[in-house]
Amino acid sequence: MKYELRQSIKRQLWRRGWKNGDLAAAANLYPSDFSNFMNVNGTRTFPIDAIDTITETFGLPIGEYYPLYFGECYNKDKIIKHRFEEFLYRCKVNHFHQLSEQILSAIVTEKNSHLDVVFVVANRLFEEKKLEEALPLIELIIEHDPNRSAQRLATCYFYRFFIVRDKSMEQGYQALVQMLEYITYMPHDVQLEAYMRIITFFYAREDWQFVWEYGKKLEHLAKEGKYYGEALLYQSFVAKAWGKIEEALEITSKYEQVNDYYK
Repeated sequence: MKYELRQSIKRQLWRRGWKNGDLAAAANLYPSDFSNFMNVNGTRTFPIDAIDTITETFGLPIGEYYPLYFGECYNKDKIIKHRFEEFLYRCKVNHFHQLSEQILSAIVTEKNSHLDVVFVVANRLFEEKKLEEALPLIELIIEHDPNRSAQRLATCYFYRFFIVRDKSMEQGYQALVQMLEYITYMPHDVQLEAYMRIITFFYAREDWQFVWEYGKKLEHLAKEGKYYGEALLYQSFVAKAWGKIEEALEITSKYEQVNDYYK
């Protein structure tokens, strides 16, 4: 496939009457780098940034060369993780679903599952709020991760709950129950956010007992700062809902001391 990619680029050069240096200049690539990339017997492979730039320079649609890019992600039959990570990310954000599936089939196998690559991309998509693009990757990790106490797996259970909780109460509740089995394995910052989202989920359902219980858990886990203040704030809401005005006022005076935001 490395040969096919380079031949395809050469055909575009021939059509334009360009040499390697002309394309390198037009695409703002170092001529020596481009020559090394074009050497099918060399050790240098095209970064996907360079492929996208070349594609744009030729005036071709984004992803035109992606079906030929797989060969750039291997070195002596071993995957180059950062190449696959960026390749998978770009296929996901550009909605190249078939290519995404082909990438996942290449790196997630029974013998050698590179779930760390998948998680890097899923995490990036989640942080960028590309939630629907992230969800299939999250589901794949949940299905295939052999380490049931891994932080990666636990984090994916939180990500799934976060994404599906707004789809329907039933889906959200099912994802919440499954997430709770893994919450102690989550990194501390993820665990704090997970408890916060559990509280808001039950608050929307006006399930005051669970809001109170998980508010207490978050209070003890956070001990200070934003999450501590939010835990107390929701406890005060519950106390008011239960008609316990004095207790609500006591909690209010407590969270007002967290910082100026809660005054």
